[in-house]
Amino acid sequence: MERKYPVLNVFGVIFAVLLSLLLIPTLIAAPIVNGLSGLVQPEFLQGLSAEIVEEMDLAEQFATDPEVAQSLADSGLSPEAAQALMASQFVREALQLVGQDLAQVAQGTFAATALTEEEVLRLAEVHKDELIAILRLIEPEVMAALSDDEMAQVVEAFAGEELVGLADELEGTMITLQDTLYGEESVLPVFISGTLTWITVGIALVLAALIFLCRLRRQEGLMWLGIDAALAALPVLLIGMGVKGAQIRQLLTQQIPAPDIFDPIVRRFGSSTLIGGAVLLALAAGLIAGFVLLRDRRLKKEAMMAAQLPEIL
Repeated sequence: MERKYPVLNVFGVIFAVLLSLLLIPTLIAAPIVNGLSGLVQPEFLQGLSAEIVEEMDLAEQFATDPEVAQSLADSGLSPEAAQALMASQFVREALQLVGQDLAQVAQGTFAATALTEEEVLRLAEVHKDELIAILRLIEPEVMAALSDDEMAQVVEAFAGEELVGLADELEGTMITLQDTLYGEESVLPVFISGTLTWITVGIALVLAALIFLCRLRRQEGLMWLGIDAALAALPVLLIGMGVKGAQIRQLLTQQIPAPDIFDPIVRRFGSSTLIGGAVLLALAAGLIAGFVLLRDRRLKKEAMMAAQLPEIL
């Protein structure tokens, strides 16, 4: 039909080009959207918080932050006591519970903090010795006159009054944060559910089907789609390598006092993007190889028919 009506072939090429201009950025967006979606998954956030707490030197960060240092001075807490508190196992385990809260907030299922009054008192009892040592740093002259048993009572009272109050404030903050993230205009639920990724993939499939129909002649649509996938794979791979490269690390080091916090995020997004680029590249190779195989098969068939035609005549 295209030989009889060459104008259809011309229009097919024009429409295929226009659709390719839409398909290529859609294919680029799909791995990036999927990578961003992975960063807000509850299991990743919970693991991220645990890794940050485990690897981050909290005492050093608090000591080197001038605003925090001034705040501690205003509250009467000495730098030594602050460093000891932030380096304590008590704080690390408490922050791990806060990480669980954040994971639930990201999922939209937060109802109550894991840092309950019972949990605070339990942590205070388990880490009583290190808390006693920290309290002796806060008020060395007053605490020096108290025995260990008396200090244990001070720790219990401190945990029951001050720390439990902070836990209640934390719960209110988490609820407010969840309401903000899951407001009427929020797109976070779409990211978490993966809906946006599937929408992007669906749009790409529709565009690909239209391009294939526009270039149905001799299966040229396979070649077009292969080239489109290859053109999309290159920037996706460059983005993935760039995110995981040393330049990003240097930039984080210059702009952020604690770049280690973002290492897991950078690794997760970079790896996901690289995998997406590799999938696109493999898809491109498969489509182009399919076109070549079908073309060779067609040419062989035409050659056989041409060889048999004199015999028939």
